[in-house]
Amino acid sequence: MMNTHQSEAHTYPMKKYWQYINRFCGFWSWLGVIASIVGSLFLLLVFKWARKVFPAFRNMMAGGPQSYLRLSNDGLVYRNWPWFEIRCKWEDIKGIKFGYWLGDVLLLQRADQIGFPEFSISLSPIQVHLSSLVGWTEGGLRDDLCQNAPQLFEK
Repeated sequence: MMNTHQSEAHTYPMKKYWQYINRFCGFWSWLGVIASIVGSLFLLLVFKWARKVFPAFRNMMAGGPQSYLRLSNDGLVYRNWPWFEIRCKWEDIKGIKFGYWLGDVLLLQRADQIGFPEFSISLSPIQVHLSSLVGWTEGGLRDDLCQNAPQLFEK
């Protein structure tokens, strides 16, 4: 018999004002990327990062929540539209850094990255910005993290 509580996945969308900022910046960023690709086929053939544009654009147009953190038994998926998507397992989480200026972040040791993680605020180590997500301070996100990765909250 399968435990239904363990097979549930929870999704925490990004707060509305962060979504608007991401959409505004993302629109102009994608417009610039698409214009540069159309303007010069040379970019597609020479630069390795240019080959990431089409899969990232396809993911962007797929629908669903634009930016979110999805937690499941397998691990987490963090999508920061339109920039990148990060996937990792629970054992690949390093810890939580509580910050004042930029907020709280989840530090990852290893993760699969899709898109342009180079455009994130901090490049090293890989981070998930918890403070920008619905449910971190006033919801069940902290409880879900504690349930799936209790080592994060042990002292």
